[in-house]
Amino acid sequence: MNKKIVFVAACISAAAAVSVGTTLAWLTSQSDTLVNTFTVGKITMKLDEANVSDNAVISGRTESGNTYRIYDSAVLPKDPTVTIHSESEDCYVFMSSVPTDAVDGIVSMNIDTEHWLEADENLYVYTQDGETPSIVTYSTEDTVLPALFTQISFADDCHLSEADMSNANITVKALAYQSTSDKTYDAALTEAKAKLL
Repeated sequence: MNKKIVFVAACISAAAAVSVGTTLAWLTSQSDTLVNTFTVGKITMKLDEANVSDNAVISGRTESGNTYRIYDSAVLPKDPTVTIHSESEDCYVFMSSVPTDAVDGIVSMNIDTEHWLEADENLYVYTQDGETPSIVTYSTEDTVLPALFTQISFADDCHLSEADMSNANITVKALAYQSTSDKTYDAALTEAKAKLL
């Protein structure tokens, strides 16, 4: 009889162990692995203007500039435009327009002062309100800013020698500078002066 009791007790113990083990198996779970991936932020942009042929706008835009025929009192189309590409980080945008010595003083540009503030001589920063520098914010679409100017005008007596003509240029450049809590407008302006002027 003792054997029977021991056998029954062993069976009950085995059944209890199996049911507890099964219950524990039912009450456990394991998650999938969570991987955090970090990418580096970026700012990409382009600077272009309308294609010009024989001093007139034609279709398309160019990123390499145009060649103009200048003469006394000439008013010529030129619309340097910055596009901040999609998914670029928040940034300040600067443009410079620097005439060479050959044309400095005889050429002027109709700067869009509603959208571009003079930050320094020949250096401008984008503004939305016409009074303070603005930040172009992150967007999933390209952001096309207004042209810095739309035309260049020459003086009534812009007599240039052949030597002057070989160096008669206006150089337009652009810079986008990331804006964060520790990258202020002053830091952006310092960088723009160093790179664009």
